[in-house]
Amino acid sequence: MNIADIIISSPDKAVDASIINRDQKYHLSKALSEVVHIEGDVVELGCYVGESSKTLRRTLNYLSSDKKLYVYDSFEGLPPLHECEKNCGWRPGTLKTTEDVIVGNFNANGLLPPIVCKGWFKDIPLDKLPEKICFAFLDGDFYDSIYDSLEKIYDRVSYGGIILFHDYGRPDLPGVEKAVADFFNKKNIKNAANNFGR
Repeated sequence: MNIADIIISSPDKAVDASIINRDQKYHLSKALSEVVHIEGDVVELGCYVGESSKTLRRTLNYLSSDKKLYVYDSFEGLPPLHECEKNCGWRPGTLKTTEDVIVGNFNANGLLPPIVCKGWFKDIPLDKLPEKICFAFLDGDFYDSIYDSLEKIYDRVSYGGIILFHDYGRPDLPGVEKAVADFFNKKNIKNAANNFGR
């Protein structure tokens, strides 16, 4: 049994188990375990109630890593729609929650809560981001959230680090794939996107 199998088999008290499925948790844990030796901390942009964040924390704990886990969210729900999302069925303000919910989720599972930063991703102060990042999980759902996330973290990711995207290729969230494509085109990067969470 590998690390990811152990992590996803851990007992869990979920606030909203529908947010991330077992297969996605497996790949999240596996990817993080592959870069835990690389310099930098771990970030998640779009943490909501912390279901995926717990997988990241459990993986770090299992590996006895002292890396810090930073999570970012508006806690105001989804942002305004980009042009490509006008008919997607999602609405601004959906998925609204509070910082207390994610902290309570971690506490209920006996896990050290992450460093929580509230705000829209474009407004994250640079001093609230780790200087170096070995692993980033971007779960912003909409075009602007993903693009803004990449703008903030891309140049801080250490060589060999991993960026994973949730909802990439999902038909009802077309902004994710478009934002990744637009950002990588601007950077002149080819074939860099991981397809995670279809």
